[in-house]
Amino acid sequence: MDFSEYSWALSGNGKMFSDQENLIMADLFKSVGVSFIVIFILMAILWKSLINSSLCMLPNLAPVLAMFIIMGIFSIWLDIGTAMIASITVGIAVDDTIHIFEGFFRRIKSMDVKQALLETYQESGKAIIITSFILSAQFSVLTFSNFIPLRNFGLLTTIGIITALVFDLVLLPALLILKSSTFLTLNMSFTADCPSLTALAA
Repeated sequence: MDFSEYSWALSGNGKMFSDQENLIMADLFKSVGVSFIVIFILMAILWKSLINSSLCMLPNLAPVLAMFIIMGIFSIWLDIGTAMIASITVGIAVDDTIHIFEGFFRRIKSMDVKQALLETYQESGKAIIITSFILSAQFSVLTFSNFIPLRNFGLLTTIGIITALVFDLVLLPALLILKSSTFLTLNMSFTADCPSLTALAA
């Protein structure tokens, strides 16, 4: 019996969900890249500085890297749930970064670097710690689900939020101190080399 004149194709709910999952996984890195670009542009407009925007983006790479590392260690596959986590976590994590940087940026105009960081920690630091733990507690509830994709979603999102908090409290201040120290060094060097221009500008 000749079947050459017939054509066939898979169909049904299984095929539909398989295609959806493949599309989500294929667009994973694209969505993360677009998220970073959009956030970078918006922060560059907000801070009016590409350097400041770049500094703020560095701590927000950590949650994404941490999630992929955990997925590799525990052999968690990319699926419908885990493929969406990176963009969601970056969107949540950047909020803490903005609070820390804005508080420091506002205070550095009237005080030294250490005092500016201390007061930023006292005000914004407590707030982002509390909100991060609240969000983590909410997402960690999903780890008790019997549905594996939902369980992985809760676990990885919680890890991403905690990682973002740690890097915002440790890495971002270090970058701000380094940036401020470099600026002061260059400014003092310029003042020593060009005293006449400095006096004219004053």
